[in-house]
Amino acid sequence: MEKQIDKKKLAIQFVLLFAIVSALGDVTYEGARSVYGTYLGFLGASAVSI
Repeated sequence: MEKQIDKKKLAIQFVLLFAIVSALGDVTYEGARSVYGTYLGFLGASAVSI
């Protein structure tokens, strides 16, 4: 009985950890995506060169 509870707890911790990593990756991606235009403008890139 004890091992079954440990496995269930471990599985829940794994799923929660995976969810947190996924959410942080999404925040990073969306944050970087929001500054692409500004950064390319800073570098002097135009719509034609992209």
